[in-house]
Amino acid sequence: MTRPDACRALRAAALAALVAGLTLMAPRAVQAQFGSLIKKATDKAAEKATGQEPGAAARPIGTELTDEMITRMIKGLAITEAKLSQRDDLAKRQQGIAQQLSELSTRESGAIRGYDDVRQRWESCRSAQFEKIGEEHRKSADALGKSMMNDPARMSAFVAVQSKLAMAYSAAMQRGDSAAIRVARDNLMNAQQLAMGVDFKADTARVDTLCGGEPGKPAAVAQVDSLRALDGELTTKIRGLEEQAQEQGASAAGMNLVEYGTAREKFVSFRAKARGQLTTTELQRLRAREGEIAQFKRAL
Repeated sequence: MTRPDACRALRAAALAALVAGLTLMAPRAVQAQFGSLIKKATDKAAEKATGQEPGAAARPIGTELTDEMITRMIKGLAITEAKLSQRDDLAKRQQGIAQQLSELSTRESGAIRGYDDVRQRWESCRSAQFEKIGEEHRKSADALGKSMMNDPARMSAFVAVQSKLAMAYSAAMQRGDSAAIRVARDNLMNAQQLAMGVDFKADTARVDTLCGGEPGKPAAVAQVDSLRALDGELTTKIRGLEEQAQEQGASAAGMNLVEYGTAREKFVSFRAKARGQLTTTELQRLRAREGEIAQFKRAL
């Protein structure tokens, strides 16, 4: 590589490092991109597992339900059904909380609406100010990049530091070490902020001065938040119980979760009379056990 080519490569690397820094400072955008990638990966996995594209017309899937498998599934579904009966009490408590929330929201609508308006103005102020500061930082990063184009020594030092920190971050990611990932990410961001003259604490203090502190919550709003927190806890418990019900059912049926889940979907289709995923033979076998299957109202 010639000297001019090497210089151009270093300059490109420096600018790439700056872009990476700005990307790390925009987590919501990154999450949106990952969300799209995750959906594509999920659809691809579903297509690979079922042999059909997402949204395609249903057709028989998975291992065919034999009489022996149906017997094992009925045993597993009985365990799942019994476990899910414990969900009823949690669901009733959740319904009670929903009723309390509805009554409180109606009774204290004025106070809640007034607080929401104040908080919305406060959040809008902060959002606008942080956006303004972010634009200042973007200009600073652009200026830094242009400055480095004319200062090879400074650019080389910047790239060396960024590369070392980026490699540490990548290594932590590959190991799946959560603690090391946090440390490496913070080190990388701190170095980038230092290079661009960014001080988030100072930025926050500046916004606090312009927009004021967080609005205090009226008692009614605090009570609403408390009830919503309880509702969230119950939702978490219900989901955990549902997971346990499937795991225990799969164990009783002598299957892994994927096998049990796939077979269960066939039972669900049979109960719902959406039988495009069932073969004629499977339908005949399930109809012969329809009375037993009908008892699984929670599990199916």
